[in-house]
Amino acid sequence: MKFTLLNNFKVLNKTLKLKIENMKDIIKSKKNEISQTKLMSLCFSRFLFNRASKNKKIKNINGFTLVETLIAITILISAVIGPMTVVQKSLSSANFAKSQIISFHLAGEAIEYIRNKRDGNTLNGISWTDGLSECIGKKCAVDVVNDTISQCSENCPNLQFDSANGFYGYGSNWESSMFNRVVEIKSVNQEELSVLVTVSWRNGVFTKEFSVRENLFNWQ
Repeated sequence: MKFTLLNNFKVLNKTLKLKIENMKDIIKSKKNEISQTKLMSLCFSRFLFNRASKNKKIKNINGFTLVETLIAITILISAVIGPMTVVQKSLSSANFAKSQIISFHLAGEAIEYIRNKRDGNTLNGISWTDGLSECIGKKCAVDVVNDTISQCSENCPNLQFDSANGFYGYGSNWESSMFNRVVEIKSVNQEELSVLVTVSWRNGVFTKEFSVRENLFNWQ
């Protein structure tokens, strides 16, 4: 009986030892699993942190490059627009000066034509206003090339340009110009006429004018 109990106790003891060993193995495996899980969590966290840091660096680099590009474009635009503006203003001023010179000569030409008309009448012994009287108090157009002066029905037509000879007038095959010349003659008294010549032209969206006034006398 004692021997049987002893054997049973030994068997039970072995069984308990085996169970304890199994429990230890299970605990170790659980610890390993927990350690691996923690390690994986740490690795994943580190991976996310590194990726976020890289993205942040990339964003910072891209932003810095964009700022540099904008600054470079601004400097380039400023460097190009400045000289272009100066050139544009210079060309505009040159064209305006050219138009002013042409208008000055066109106005002077009309004055000289009317003065020559008066002198020719005086030398020919006829009325000094012959050929001019129909324009007194009216608006007239002078064509020096064709030696004519005529009333304008409403608005005087623009002068035409002969590109072959450089004349302004009213030729049949001449090109239309931007210059308009109006001659106005007023009688001050029987011995004096006031002549006003106005030349106008379009300069961009604005209309420019140049006027010359002269008084003519009967010097017979």
